[in-house]
Amino acid sequence: MLAAPPQMRLTYRGLYGGKGSDFSPAADLASLEIADVEIRSDHSDSLHLTFPAVLSESDIELFRLDFDTSLFTVSAPLRAALRRGDDGWWQRVDAGDAAAQITDNDLTLVAVPRRKEIFRNLAIEPQVFTPNGDDINDAVKFTFDVVLIRQSSAVEIHIHDLGGRRVRSISARRPVVTGAHALEWDGRDHAGNLVAPGVYIVLLKIDANTEGAGLDARDLTRTVAVAY
Repeated sequence: MLAAPPQMRLTYRGLYGGKGSDFSPAADLASLEIADVEIRSDHSDSLHLTFPAVLSESDIELFRLDFDTSLFTVSAPLRAALRRGDDGWWQRVDAGDAAAQITDNDLTLVAVPRRKEIFRNLAIEPQVFTPNGDDINDAVKFTFDVVLIRQSSAVEIHIHDLGGRRVRSISARRPVVTGAHALEWDGRDHAGNLVAPGVYIVLLKIDANTEGAGLDARDLTRTVAVAY
């Protein structure tokens, strides 16, 4: 079992077993792959794997688990545990020098951000939408990632006409705001009426105290068009 903080998605790539000397940088991992691995549960922030019991007379001393993930903060602690069978007791995996060939025997992922921006990977689909009730492009979806902020905060989208008048605000709050987000606008104003066709300014911001954090961009501004 491998578990990560909420909003981190873990994707299984392979499980390998062998002696410490087998895991050199030039190792042939294909020859070390554990057969018959079953993904029992792959929730977004955890992996629960089962595989045949490893006998004491085998050559396997160490396991290597490969996975993909996205890191939304500068660090993220992982938790791992093993047990023998469904009735066994979970045994925690502790960080330590499991193999001399591995330079970093830690259970914490660490990243050095190149850009200190809160929002990443903003996508607006479609750029022109037609909220006329035909179930085709009736709403615009904003997808984006929030990084570098651990606190409970609200993500906000404010939509203005070209005259600067705010016509709609959309927000969503999470216990931990980091991670992937998706918000929609149906083309209606605060009163529930469809807005006039035209270009609208979209302001994406986050309700969080980031004073003194040295962030480069705390708000994003884009445009979207409404047509009928």
